[in-house]
Amino acid sequence: MGAESENNAESDVTQHAEDARWHRRLARILAANHRWEQAEKHLVHALKLEPVDADGKTRFELVAVLVRLRRRPDAIALLDVLLQENPLFVEARVNLAAQLMVAGDLVGAHHHCKQAIQTHPDCKEAHYNMNVVLRRLGKQQEAVNAYWRRLVGDIGHDIRYPASSASVDIADENNCSDDHDDDTSSVSTVVCVKWGTKYGAEYVNKLNRSIRRHSANPMQFVCLTDDPTGLDMDDIQCLTLDEGWTGWWNKAQVFSPRVLSQLPGKCVYIDLDSVIVGELADLCDFEPPERALALLKTDHMANEQRSDGYNSSLMIWRNQPGDRARWSALHDVVKEHFATISKYIYKFDHWLEVRGHMFSIDYTEAMVPDVAFVEDFFPDQIVEYKSLDEDALEPPPHARLVCFPLHPKPHEAPAQWVSKFWQ
Repeated sequence: MGAESENNAESDVTQHAEDARWHRRLARILAANHRWEQAEKHLVHALKLEPVDADGKTRFELVAVLVRLRRRPDAIALLDVLLQENPLFVEARVNLAAQLMVAGDLVGAHHHCKQAIQTHPDCKEAHYNMNVVLRRLGKQQEAVNAYWRRLVGDIGHDIRYPASSASVDIADENNCSDDHDDDTSSVSTVVCVKWGTKYGAEYVNKLNRSIRRHSANPMQFVCLTDDPTGLDMDDIQCLTLDEGWTGWWNKAQVFSPRVLSQLPGKCVYIDLDSVIVGELADLCDFEPPERALALLKTDHMANEQRSDGYNSSLMIWRNQPGDRARWSALHDVVKEHFATISKYIYKFDHWLEVRGHMFSIDYTEAMVPDVAFVEDFFPDQIVEYKSLDEDALEPPPHARLVCFPLHPKPHEAPAQWVSKFWQ
């Protein structure tokens, strides 16, 4: 080959590389705008221009697009190829575990989680997936034991004893007061959390209105939020969320000493993605067993795909001053050791399970709430949307509250009755 031919060949390679980069950039823009088919075309074209995808990044981006296009078998096959080429490609292995889990191959998912943790023990996503897959395999106690040992190994026995709660300054709270009478037994406080942009103000306002429509009992509605814009401030009391928390973990803040001191009477926490479909007076009046946190079971939830677990879409507890140390321990340990705990556990429900199963054995008794299940007191009255018939014209006749963990959310749900009640 002459010099001119070599130069032309090098020029072609350079041009192909530049064109491939352009197609990848365009694919990312299209994917960000949910134009998945077009994004796939540009990624495939980039691979044709630059077929040697040495680091696998272009094909890994294609995997994400294939999943969005509901072509999970193709995504799984491509991830297998990537791992054959590079067994240490931990992002591909963690993603493969997740896709296998969705596809129902829990044994395969467990294998890849285990491999990812062995090669990359600091990979958060590998631990998060392992927590989920063990529970879906019916090995919840194994998950609890394993991650309790990891937490004690990293933190030491300090995890058993949260520091004493600091004094609380609540003078700056918006529309809030700590001037509560000692006798608040007739008052129920409904609490919710709005953080970030996942849920707009309409979710809070609709929940507030729905609860008031379905219960004439004395009630205070409190929203913990980082942005009160758009909330109906006339009958919603706002408390500011502390910074430094993300996602589901913000739910732990309802148990902070600062917040507990401002919640009169019995507390009823309800997730924003809940729809009230029946009378709530009895539920709001419900007194859980003394020193017990009442929450939901996972057994009847299609989205959970596991039994014997906890779901905190609904939580009820007696907020008596003498028991606040018990409740605040749910918050204080996480606050003190958040970086380590969130390295292994990604959702508040799993943290409650670790406490409920392990701390009852290995923790100071006075600092551990017992657990009760709301369904045992109100059978068939709290249901999960995903478990229902979407073609039904009405919710189940005995239902009072419908929860929407994962997907769909109320504004996406196709069942006709949702819009009737969610307003």
